[in-house]
Amino acid sequence: MFEYLIKHYIDRHIHCNLMPSFTTEIPGLIYMHTPISVGPVSESQYEIKVIDNDLDRALQKRNELIALLNVDISKPSLVQDNFVFRASLAGGGQIFNDSIQVWELSLIFIVKWRIQDGK
Repeated sequence: MFEYLIKHYIDRHIHCNLMPSFTTEIPGLIYMHTPISVGPVSESQYEIKVIDNDLDRALQKRNELIALLNVDISKPSLVQDNFVFRASLAGGGQIFNDSIQVWELSLIFIVKWRIQDGK
């Protein structure tokens, strides 16, 4: 459930086609979700990869994702439907994939999230 709610949040704000695990579209964005802990406030690792043959365009999309998701401590939590979350950038990197001639820029976010009103 978490991965779909955050996917819809990203799609709604930056109008992209974010796909789970892999894509055949260039440019493309993929995500991978790894649960860390479950409870009243759950925690997940959410990795997003920007895949593009144009490095400048990939960097622009990466910066849009950081601006959208990385929540400063002084800002309110993000909300999508009945889902409340706070994401912080925890790492990432970039490589050039020679086999398909594209850049892969990864962002790793640690996300604390909960269902609003405990429902």
